[in-house]
Amino acid sequence: MKNKITTAMSLGIINRRTGEVRASVPFPDHENPHILPPADTFIWHYIKFEFFQSLLSSRALYLSRMDCLSDKTDGMFAAANQTSTTPIMQRLANSSGLLKMENDAALFPANDILRRMAFVHCWSIRRNESPRMWHAFLGDNSRSIAIRTTVGRLQEALRDQPVELARVIYYAPGKCRPDWSHSAAFLAKDREMFEHERELRIIHTLDISKHPENLFKLIPVNFKSFSKIVVHPLSDGAFAQEVRSELAKARIHAMVRRSSLGPSDLMAFKASNKS
Repeated sequence: MKNKITTAMSLGIINRRTGEVRASVPFPDHENPHILPPADTFIWHYIKFEFFQSLLSSRALYLSRMDCLSDKTDGMFAAANQTSTTPIMQRLANSSGLLKMENDAALFPANDILRRMAFVHCWSIRRNESPRMWHAFLGDNSRSIAIRTTVGRLQEALRDQPVELARVIYYAPGKCRPDWSHSAAFLAKDREMFEHERELRIIHTLDISKHPENLFKLIPVNFKSFSKIVVHPLSDGAFAQEVRSELAKARIHAMVRRSSLGPSDLMAFKASNKS
């Protein structure tokens, strides 16, 4: 991944024959998934121990194909996109003299194809570990860990790899997902169901001419950029030592720490989640 500076973005209507910009509107920064948090922002990845061992042996991140994710709606447009467009696309239509922006007939068919061409790996943007994230991704599996790094370290770890980093933007349920490209929905999720994830995605997209034979993609990564490993709140000291041993075998220097949370924190989250 080549580091790049993302600046303000605009959407435009271009005359394909002449290349002339017929109309454009500024794109709000808070909806731009390519504007990342500051480089020193902490991010977390929650993972089972056996998958962590595989990650260390392959020295590569495992990216899942989008149409094979557990959330089968991930990366898809909302039903509302079938009958209407987003406000920004309507503003673009108005600025070009159109009364109404017509729906792109290819939006859904192209999205179905592109979801089979895209692979993702997910991190959570937050300062501290989260009992909700432990529970959502790993439950009571005490043989699991959370990798902590920063946005900048992850960028460096993926330098020159064919991926991009982007934030997921959360939208109200029942509203249109971003519709300015056939893949815009890859970085959009339901606000009520998923906003707590505060997700940062690593995305790899195959060339459209290639047939996606695999359900995953391995992307080489420099693990020296990962500085801290936190073991599950329900794990014991023996497991933490096992994690240190695996890191030593892989010649990776990273701190291994007990979780700052305890069983009572997980229980309190479960109780509040049921109420």
